[in-house]
Amino acid sequence: MPPRQPRRRAVIKAPPVIDEPPAPPEGASDAERLAHNKKVVAAAADETVTVQHRGELPASVIRKHIRRKRGAIRACYQRGLQSDPTLHGKVEVRFLISPSGAVNHAKLGASPLQDEDVQRCVLRTLKTWRFPRAHRGRSTHVVYPFAFRVR
Repeated sequence: MPPRQPRRRAVIKAPPVIDEPPAPPEGASDAERLAHNKKVVAAAADETVTVQHRGELPASVIRKHIRRKRGAIRACYQRGLQSDPTLHGKVEVRFLISPSGAVNHAKLGASPLQDEDVQRCVLRTLKTWRFPRAHRGRSTHVVYPFAFRVR
């Protein structure tokens, strides 16, 4: 059996991401209108992205893929804002990217965000993603914090 490669750890600063939520539907509740009038920050500047991997997917590739798909994660949070316009916090997700690029396992890590529906939505969404294939056939373990707050 070949010797295992040591785990490498990369820490990358995630820049702020600011977007306007979509317009609330006609006849929206006060909470929906309030959520619409605030900007959503999906990744705070002081958050770090920790990627532990034995595979070959570099942290930069993982970060880029998550940034491209972050709209789906943001939608989970925006649904939570409809019921609680003051909702904020962090959802840390630990997941395994298979050599084919599919997310095989995903679970919550530390999650001070007090909304189980948002947490479940983030996990459900993440499990549908496909990352680039690993050329050497190794899985990649990822820990990623999504920080949510309204401004």
